[in-house]
Parts: sequence; C-alpha cells; structure tokens
Amino acid sequence: MNTLELHYHIYQNNVSVADHYLPWAFSMIESDCESASLYILAALQEPYNIFEAEHYFRRAVEELELKVPTEQECTTYVVYKRLEELMNQPDDLFNKVYDLSTLIIYELDSPKQLASFVEVSDLIDDFLYGDNYLKLTECTLKKEVLTRVEELLQSSKKAGEEGE
Repeated sequence: MNTLELHYHIYQNNVSVADHYLPWAFSMIESDCESASLYILAALQEPYNIFEAEHYFRRAVEELELKVPTEQECTTYVVYKRLEELMNQPDDLFNKVYDLSTLIIYELDSPKQLASFVEVSDLIDDFLYGDNYLKLTECTLKKEVLTRVEELLQSSKKAGEEGE
C-alpha cells in the first residue's frame, strides 16, 4: 500500500491497523525507507491500538519527511487505480462502473476527462433499467465501457507527462 492510498482511507475515516497501517509500513520498508517509528509501526502486535498506530504513523511521516497529500490527490489516485483494475479485470464490470461513478461524482471535483465515464454509467442505466434507446447489446456496452476506460487512462497518462 502506498502513501496516497493510505491517506485516502484516512480521509474516508476507514482506516485500520491490520488493513492499512501495517501494509503501508511493510511497503515503505521494502522500498528501503528507514525510520525508527516506521520500524515500531511495522512491529505492532495484536491486539492493535489504533491510537498507537496513528501516533507512530505520524512520526514516521515526519521522520521520512513525506509530503502529506491532499484529499483530492488521494481520491484522484484511487480513481485511476480503479480504472486500471477495470481494464485488467473486467469481471462484474457494470457494478464496478457504478462504484467508480459514485466515487467520481461525490468525491472528485469531476474533472472534464472523467465526464465521459459518467456518460457510460448513464448508458448502463439505460441498458439495464431504461428503454435501451441505442439498442446496445451487453457485449457492445462492455466494449464501449472498456474503450472509454482506456481513453481516460491514456489522457491521464498524457496529463501526468505534461505536468512533469
């Protein structure tokens, strides 16, 4: 687990020692980061104390001089990771699109390039619950979803390269 993903869960008030702080500590150590607080965090044993973990996490962040990302940066990262997952594991595609659309609409400032993804959600709604005015088949709809996901990933990659 990387720092952006961990902070996303912190911002969502959905963080736990076993599922978030420990995997983060282990991944930081595997990345050759060294800090006394990081090692203490990684060595915590059950029963976990969330306050103790948070204390050592904050100290490790300071000791490693890590920048604390904004909630927007974390959410954007999570959205694009989920887009990548959609491309690599398209099973249960429609439900994943709904989850991702909700995340985009309610938690992201809905950047322009993601607007087309919300359109895909509308196409799925029309296909599943509407009159399917475009007469899409499930196969064509899935192809359309994956095409849009690929376009979003490419545009975010280009935007990242231009921002460097």
